[in-house]
Amino acid sequence: MTSRSSDTRAHPTAGRRRLSALVACLAFVFCCGQAAATRFRHIPLGNAVRDADVVVLGEVAVKEPLDPEHDVLVIKVGAMLKGDVAGKATIRVVSPGGRRIVIGFDGFKEGQQGIWLITKMKNRDAYYITMHPVHFQPTTAQRIIELVVAGTADAGQEMPQILREADGRARQVALAELCGPAGRAAALPLLLEWAAAPRERDAEIGTNVRGAAIHHIAKACDEAPADLPRRALAALDRVLAREPEKTESAWVIAEAYAAAGTIAKKHLGYAEAGAERFQANDFYPLEPRYHSNPEALRAAAPRHGRAVAAVKALRGWWATKAAEQTTPDK
Repeated sequence: MTSRSSDTRAHPTAGRRRLSALVACLAFVFCCGQAAATRFRHIPLGNAVRDADVVVLGEVAVKEPLDPEHDVLVIKVGAMLKGDVAGKATIRVVSPGGRRIVIGFDGFKEGQQGIWLITKMKNRDAYYITMHPVHFQPTTAQRIIELVVAGTADAGQEMPQILREADGRARQVALAELCGPAGRAAALPLLLEWAAAPRERDAEIGTNVRGAAIHHIAKACDEAPADLPRRALAALDRVLAREPEKTESAWVIAEAYAAAGTIAKKHLGYAEAGAERFQANDFYPLEPRYHSNPEALRAAAPRHGRAVAAVKALRGWWATKAAEQTTPDK
């Protein structure tokens, strides 16, 4: 009697059909959880690492089409971060491709290096990776993923080095997964620097990283030395002094205003803070290119006016408060 595995070798086309069928089932289950083809639901890295059978750092040595919607990647194993591939130098990974390519996922390429969070395919000597960005991480995230695999929730004294050596995407992961109280304290000088950095440094730091830094500064004010709220307000005031979408991202300004208001109210007695929460679009300039039509422009004007007034009031209060200091902020 012929075994299933020998039958696959004798009839490679049939084997590929069965592999494609398994892949289609996995893809269907994954896609059912997506809100839309090009919008991925948020999956924390910790959850993705926990659910992955294998996490491997490697490089795409070969890429071949499997069917109209999938490719087979031969991954050269560089390091195992989770799981076991029985000492193999290469592994096969089925990935979305062909007609499955969508905005937000442009497929994998030969020579591409990274960290792969993959699932073992049942009864097959192959793995599967989805198109969700959490399942493929840059090589700069290696230490971050090692800590996540180890169950670490706070990188502590390692945090500044991790942030400096990572790229923008890996920094976002580190700030989301590993920046607990000890990590925040260790990285505080860097967080303050990045939060207040000019927009010209966004390509270097990452706009989302700056927003995350602002969030962590607000949290650190509940944990750190008593002088931090003033130092934080001084940094955030530099952001609020800029013009939305001209010299600063409107989103960063909205995040800075929310954090500054929280810090001012909780730690420095600014009672007027937090009366209204503003979003990035409330800070967009009242120009047609930021609004779909004249009616939308008119509708946006009142909230824009309140947002601008709120920032002006907060900055005016802070200027008075800062002038009361006997020593300058550093």
